[in-house]
Amino acid sequence: MYNKETAELLENTIDPTYIPPSSEPHLIQQNELNDLARDLGLSKQQSELLGSRLQERNLLAQGTTITFFRKRNANFSVFFKIEGPICLLCFNEGDLDNLGAVLRAIKYEDFKWQICGDLKMIAILMGLQGGFTKYCCFLCLWDSRDQKQHFVKQSWPLRKSYTPGEQNVFNDPLVDPKNELLLPLHIKLGLIKNFVKGMDREGSGFKYLSELFPKLK
Repeated sequence: MYNKETAELLENTIDPTYIPPSSEPHLIQQNELNDLARDLGLSKQQSELLGSRLQERNLLAQGTTITFFRKRNANFSVFFKIEGPICLLCFNEGDLDNLGAVLRAIKYEDFKWQICGDLKMIAILMGLQGGFTKYCCFLCLWDSRDQKQHFVKQSWPLRKSYTPGEQNVFNDPLVDPKNELLLPLHIKLGLIKNFVKGMDREGSGFKYLSELFPKLK
């Protein structure tokens, strides 16, 4: 039953700052339309179609355009080129300006994605010097020139710092090394390559591989 105690309870539970939702239609701003298209994973054509339908129903705020999606990739197009069915990232080795601009444009610092790439790409991201360098690994101080220890020494010192000018570090890293992933294929190929190098050249196993791959030396 509705009594005095119930009335007092209801009065105490009412939030004076509460604003009831308006029945007026909400006009969509440009940033809201962009977020909606991104969250739905729409292509440029689909995003324009969505904007066109909302515009027909007068649901877009003044200044919100649907032609925005036609040029949304314009800021990134200078970093890529298309050769047939393949899209390539364009930058010169050792030139981190374009690569850094791409990471900033996609807001890498906000999301901290894990990056999977080959050793050359990872070396560029980590600011390592290109070419045949002494310390070419971004994880440890494996000495590429100490060939006598390559198949003997199992533990190498970890790389603890990425200071430009030291241990073949050329630039400041663009990403956190903890977010770098090596391609499984490259790991397997590297293991097989070292396995074949360690085989007995006069053994039957190496001779069998030489028959399958005549260029193997």
